[in-house]
Amino acid sequence: MQLKPIGIIHSPYKNKKECPPQGREEICSIEVFEEYKEGLKDIDGFSHLILFYWLHCSKNFSLLVKTPWDSDPHGVFATRSPNRPNALGFSVVELIERDGNKLKVKGLDALISNPICLKLIQRQMSEWDGSRKQISRKFTGNLLRSRNMSSDFEKAVNELEASIMEDARKVYSEKVIERWLNPRNQGEVRNADGFAKIKGPCGDTMQISFKVKGGRLSRIKFMTDGCASSIASGSMATELAEGKKLEEATKISQEMILDALDGLPEESVHCALLASSTLKEAIKNYFDSKRKDSVKQRHKE
Repeated sequence: MQLKPIGIIHSPYKNKKECPPQGREEICSIEVFEEYKEGLKDIDGFSHLILFYWLHCSKNFSLLVKTPWDSDPHGVFATRSPNRPNALGFSVVELIERDGNKLKVKGLDALISNPICLKLIQRQMSEWDGSRKQISRKFTGNLLRSRNMSSDFEKAVNELEASIMEDARKVYSEKVIERWLNPRNQGEVRNADGFAKIKGPCGDTMQISFKVKGGRLSRIKFMTDGCASSIASGSMATELAEGKKLEEATKISQEMILDALDGLPEESVHCALLASSTLKEAIKNYFDSKRKDSVKQRHKE
């Protein structure tokens, strides 16, 4: 089995919080790459499509997860959690129309820029009872019964990852990709001297915490629930700030982070601003706490 991205998803959902647990009525667009356009011939004769796509924001999976509808932990394979060992998404969508290499669909619960990573499998839904749950169970049941699926699937996923990385390098610099896959200073500093958590305009959240020693940032970490650009920006912001005096770290700007990363796509430059703003807010939090401690100390005296 060979996996290869054949297109990309354009949806109104820019982050995981906006993405519905089940598809809604919003119209999404599937852009199939030009080289595969001819393969769409006659696809508009079908009412529904089965889409497989790569969950590109999936990370840090846990084998036990909690769902929004239940406080008890469940195995990740018994849920629809996007954070899973193999980050493949699966949706049954209604085909509204085809316009060249673009397909308008309804009922998709995928983020913008998800790559279509397998193939489009079409079937007239009148042959089934219209139940997505039944279709999903039938499909996954056949998948699990395939004897050679495990080794073939692992090979296919590796090939898919290589293909995605090839496409990523057309958009992101090596510095961005490196910090996306292996972020520096990721985590949270316990008993931090300075702390801030900010939600950006796109819905991504950035958190920065640090320790101060001798007037310098001796230890600094970040956390984000955002995309590759947010991860890379948070990583670079902490790298630039680590070891610096607080006054110097306050001057770390969006432009400095972008320059250090060799740039970001135009639609992602706000991620660098989010990292810079969070760093400055964390430093402000440190000074505010110091002032409060000083006032308390004077009152005691």
